Amino acid sequence: MSSPTFSPDGQWMWNGTEWVPTPPQSQVLPLEAIDQQTLSTVATQTGVDPQQLAQAAPYFDQNQDGVLQQAELQQAAMSVYQTPQSSFPATNSQNYVAQQPVMQQPVMQQTYVPTSGSKPSVLLSYLLWLSNLLLPIGVHHLYMGRGVGIWLLALLTLQGCGLWWFVDLFLIPSSCSKARGNGMVIVR
Repeated sequence: MSSPTFSPDGQWMWNGTEWVPTPPQSQVLPLEAIDQQTLSTVATQTGVDPQQLAQAAPYFDQNQDGVLQQAELQQAAMSVYQTPQSSFPATNSQNYVAQQPVMQQPVMQQTYVPTSGSKPSVLLSYLLWLSNLLLPIGVHHLYMGRGVGIWLLALLTLQGCGLWWFVDLFLIPSSCSKARGNGMVIVR
């Protein structure tokens, strides 16, 4: 095998992993444009005959910059030593759309851990809420599990000058039910 494997109609070329459209003759590099030292290095690394690689390499200037990088030479070497694993496509190479590698998005793992602690009582939450009339420190936020951040914000603003205190009148039942949930806590 002295050059890349072409389909019988000449429209497709085997690149070592898949059939790709044959580049136009204007994009095929002359042999003089190939760095012989890099070609020799890649041939030695891949175990391909340097003369076969030199004849296949001009077709692999994938970024069309007129220079064959080591990765392009390695792709050419792969086309020499990997025989086609599938038949060439029957479609016209003009309609070919290159497959782009799909990037996997990291997935946040959520682990549900059963809770064994006591669940906030709506009645006790209302009693703690009413205690804000005597000492406005917002301890009901901590009891319902809203977090230290909310508690500090409520403490520093005196319950939002009483506005958040009034809104809590309506939010306490839902906050307690969210804290109770199904006895599971999400751990990230």
